Amino acid sequence: MESSKKIVKYISDSLSNMSTMIFNSSSDDIELNDIKTYKDDTSLKDDTSKTNDTSLEWSKDNVCDETIIIKKSDYDRVLSELSFSRMQNNNYKIKEREYTRLRNDYDKTLTLLTNSQHINNNIIEDNDLDRLRSTELRLKSHIKALKKDLFESEQRSDAFKCIAQSEMENMREEIRRLERQNNQEREEKEKLESKIKRLEDILQNRCEENIELLEYCKYLMK
Repeated sequence: MESSKKIVKYISDSLSNMSTMIFNSSSDDIELNDIKTYKDDTSLKDDTSKTNDTSLEWSKDNVCDETIIIKKSDYDRVLSELSFSRMQNNNYKIKEREYTRLRNDYDKTLTLLTNSQHINNNIIEDNDLDRLRSTELRLKSHIKALKKDLFESEQRSDAFKCIAQSEMENMREEIRRLERQNNQEREEKEKLESKIKRLEDILQNRCEENIELLEYCKYLMK
């Protein structure tokens, strides 16, 4: 887009400069011709006035008021100036036609570039829309996949949570069972310790009795 604008501006500036040059050249030619023609006309008027004075003087003697007599050199000069003016006029017309042709070419080129730019803009807009649609579809698909993963993750999380809760409940139950078992074993241990203590006391008493009995037997055997 920027490239098309630069091309249009460059062609516009070039043609404008060319048109200005042609117009200025034509104006300069016309001004020079006008100056030259003015000088020549002034000279011609001076010469003509002189000739007229001569003619008047001549006409005073010769009664011929409709005839104007000029010098051949003046006549040739007038013809030359007239021919030169016609040539300059033709050159100006040629330059004017060239300027018109250049202007038409410029208009055609500008129209073509403008249409091309419009077409390029439409193509760019279509490409942008297609790219945006493609991006939108890709993002929607990605969001859908993320939602699916999130749903599956939530389901797995709920399942793991249920499993963890069940395991924790089983562990609590096992802890309670072990605590009961430990209490029972502690009670049994206390009972056994008490029984052992009682038996030890009995054994101690029996031993003491046996010792006394043995001493008594020894005494009797004497």
